[in-house]
Amino acid sequence: MSRPLRLLALTTALSLALTVAPGSATAAGTDTDTGTGTDTVGRVAPTTDAPATPAAPGVPGVARSFGGGGDGGAFAGAQAPTVAGRTTAAPAGRAVASYWPVRTRTGAATVHSTGYPAGGDPSRYLTSVRATQDRLTGRMYVDAVFQAAPTAATDSRLRVGFGTIVTDAAGSRCVPPGGSYADVHSWGTSAAYQGARVSYYLEMASMRTGAFTCLVAGVLSGDAATTYDIVVGAPLAEVRQRPVLAFSTPGKRLKPRGFTRIPLKILNSGGTVATAPSVRLRIKAKGVAVRYNRKVGTIAPGAAKRGAIFVKDVRRGTGKITLIATSRDYTKRVTIKVREVRR
Repeated sequence: MSRPLRLLALTTALSLALTVAPGSATAAGTDTDTGTGTDTVGRVAPTTDAPATPAAPGVPGVARSFGGGGDGGAFAGAQAPTVAGRTTAAPAGRAVASYWPVRTRTGAATVHSTGYPAGGDPSRYLTSVRATQDRLTGRMYVDAVFQAAPTAATDSRLRVGFGTIVTDAAGSRCVPPGGSYADVHSWGTSAAYQGARVSYYLEMASMRTGAFTCLVAGVLSGDAATTYDIVVGAPLAEVRQRPVLAFSTPGKRLKPRGFTRIPLKILNSGGTVATAPSVRLRIKAKGVAVRYNRKVGTIAPGAAKRGAIFVKDVRRGTGKITLIATSRDYTKRVTIKVREVRR
């Protein structure tokens, strides 16, 4: 077995391709996450377990902030909208095991709290508010629709926040803790304002860590002394996220005899909130022999584990190597076809 082999590295996340001499060689294969289909070798396949950054309907833009907010004053005397028996249905999401972490929570607040709207101009009344908590980006995406387009004369505080349901003698209420809500103007001239619709996002530290169960929104006077309307929504639709693993190897020429050490890196994407616990590696090989350590360990988002595999050519002709990384019910599989190209 004296035929020299060469391991090629691509510039993208996964690249294991063997070429066979004499002459040159080509390699092709699949790069697959569980349930996500196939993609070309060397490119991380998009995963439907990793939702794209949520965007609220309408035209997102920069909403004029009132500043302050998040101070625990929430919705003044009207911060206790009843939600028991008046919940909105949670949209169906992709089924992902409950031991994986939540990436986004989305609520649709359409139910008016008892006694609201309180009378006055319909440009201060809400039809609906849809909001998404994105734990990866630390953002709250908001799409609010008023019953009529606000004007400069009716400009008010639009207060939107996530909270938790509290039940007492008065009933069930959605109570947003300090730091989980913010105020913006209901009227403005930026792209966030499109007639009766206000569409924007805010970065808030609580969006990364909060375990919210409900959504509440209100319209208040500029001095926050008067509340015109409150809408509430529960439960929230949760989208959970698995890890997104990838492999990386450098280019290296294999020895004509014996095993060659090939550095191998297994990465977990920074585009997921899920840590991959107890990752294990399995390799299937045809035409080559491979030695490796099965235990990889735990890989946090944006982190990697480094190790090596040892590869030896054992026969002529076509071969393949399949790398398989598993963590709980998540599997990352890459198959590389190896074929000799003669001069």
